Amino acid sequence: MADSAATNLSSSEREAFARYVHQDHARLKAFVWMIVKNEQDAEDIVQETLIRVVKRWNEPLENPAGFARTIARNLAMDHLRRIRPKQTEFQPGQHDRAETAPELSDQAQRLLQALTTLTPSQREALAWWSYGYKPAEIAEHTGGNPRTISSHISQGFKRLRQEMGVPLPPAEGKEVSDG
Repeated sequence: MADSAATNLSSSEREAFARYVHQDHARLKAFVWMIVKNEQDAEDIVQETLIRVVKRWNEPLENPAGFARTIARNLAMDHLRRIRPKQTEFQPGQHDRAETAPELSDQAQRLLQALTTLTPSQREALAWWSYGYKPAEIAEHTGGNPRTISSHISQGFKRLRQEMGVPLPPAEGKEVSDG
């Protein structure tokens, strides 16, 4: 399917798309994984995202990575809605890469385990934030409220610090800037 969409592109557009995929695939997959918490589901969502991106590649895309993340976020949220009836609650180890990735350092494994304690909204907000998006930009992509996004980021960091045993800074109640 992606091949047929790519055949409608000029050779320079195909090369540009291939460069984009080479540069962004791993980051896009990490972004999706932070939402769905399952490596195979994340890869499937990334593949579907790339199919949708390549279909629009010959259109003027100001920010291909942002466009791809918006598509990926929507597909990931659709995926979570579909599996929710099957999984009423996250079970540690069920989709937890921390337990299946012995090559990661102890600290990285603890961080992955700590991420499983966040709400889906907190994980999503932190995923966007970790790629440099500000709360107002995240709200634009997700249809959320910038203050709510700021709160999800702040509460997510607070929870991660608690789970990781990192002391909270003195200005604990300070929220992330909407800027």
